[in-house]
Order: sequence, then C-alpha cells, then structure tokens
Amino acid sequence: MAINLGDYCPPFSDSDMIHGPIQSWLTMNWSVYIIEANDHSYYTGIATDVERRFEEHSGTVSGAKYFNGRTPVKVIYQEDGHTRSSASKREAEIKKLSRKQKIILIKGVIP
Repeated sequence: MAINLGDYCPPFSDSDMIHGPIQSWLTMNWSVYIIEANDHSYYTGIATDVERRFEEHSGTVSGAKYFNGRTPVKVIYQEDGHTRSSASKREAEIKKLSRKQKIILIKGVIP
C-alpha cells in the first residue's frame, strides 16, 4: 500500500517554510561582543541585546559560568547586524584568536 504524503503534510511554498517566532529568531539582529573582566581577561559571546546580556553576566543566574569568580567590567567590542547563525560562526572565529589578535581586532585594525 502506497502512502500519499499529501494526506499527512499540506503543500507549502518556500515562503511558508520559516514563519512566526522561528523566523524572527533567525532574522533578528544578533551581535557578537567581547567583555573585559576584572582580571583583564576577555569573554566573547553573542546576544540580541548586549546591554541586557552584560547585566545578566553581572550577577544573575543566567550569566555565563565564565564570570563565576570574575566580574564583567565593560563591553570593549561589538559587531552588530548578524543572524543567529553568522553570529555563532563569528563568535567561534574570535574565540580562536590569540589575545594579541583580539587586541588588534578591538582597536579596529582587523575587519
């Protein structure tokens, strides 16, 4: 007996594939940021609202474990205009940089 998928899945167009909350999550304006901690180390992360995320790192339960025993001092670098996917990829790239390379990036020498 052959199964007709049309009986189980309504037809859809490409524009129907991503909609609602998932679409807004994917297309939101994500940012990649670097925070300097009180021990002068750097933390790299992504967020849709960097200011809110900085506050979360400053002592809430939803802050990164990286800040257990450290205090975030200030956001020293921020790249805006990313999708969730591109922000994650850029975060990974930045995390692979040496401290010296991150300093150059922060000073604006590397695009």
